[in-house]
Amino acid sequence: MFEEHPEFFTRSERVYFAGMPWSARFADVLLTSTHAEAGRIARTRPRLAGKVRPIGLTVPESFAATSAQNPDLGLEPGRFLLCVGRLNARKNVNRLMDALRAEDLLGDDFPLVVVGEPDGLAIARIDPTDRRFRFVGGVSDEALRWLYEQCRLFVFPSLDEGFGLPVVEAAICGAPMVLSDIPAFRELAPGAVFFDPLDVASIGAAVRDELAGSPSPAPEVVVPTWSEVVGRIRTAVVERLAG
Repeated sequence: MFEEHPEFFTRSERVYFAGMPWSARFADVLLTSTHAEAGRIARTRPRLAGKVRPIGLTVPESFAATSAQNPDLGLEPGRFLLCVGRLNARKNVNRLMDALRAEDLLGDDFPLVVVGEPDGLAIARIDPTDRRFRFVGGVSDEALRWLYEQCRLFVFPSLDEGFGLPVVEAAICGAPMVLSDIPAFRELAPGAVFFDPLDVASIGAAVRDELAGSPSPAPEVVVPTWSEVVGRIRTAVVERLAG
């Protein structure tokens, strides 16, 4: 991703990542979270394509086992939108906010709740008095589970992802969702509603249409266990050794 979209990263991040393709030349196996990310490596570094094995990822056990707990943020169940992810340019929160403003979909009693810490290139400055947008930072697993379970809609407008853990978390919690039309999300949740993350009108229309009717069921997402993920790692290593 840092080679295809350097604009998503700070200079120090690009310097840090620059050693990865070099070190990957000496690896026997490269493990990726999705087929989409395996395809990206094959595009950007064709010589590495034969080493790549997609193995998947799953949610942290602490999240899977926890029970929901109201984080006491003054939110009414079913009366807020939710976006989750570290806050950087790639997460596209600015464009999501513009879309929701343009469609006039929010109010003080129906806000967008954004969970995540600042990371890398920051999003636009937010007016703390505008109660339509609630930036709550990091939250506990219990609070995050409550937010997924009680949101009216989970919206993930990211411009690019190698995996997209919040999609899996939201699906486990039964959240209706609308997602960016990017390869990783198509792979994880093929039955979801998708929008063009570069188009404010497309984002707004997807959210508006979902809110106009009854909540949609969460799309089916295949969630492996950690034992299955580790089993795939072992298989990849054994096959390489046998070769």
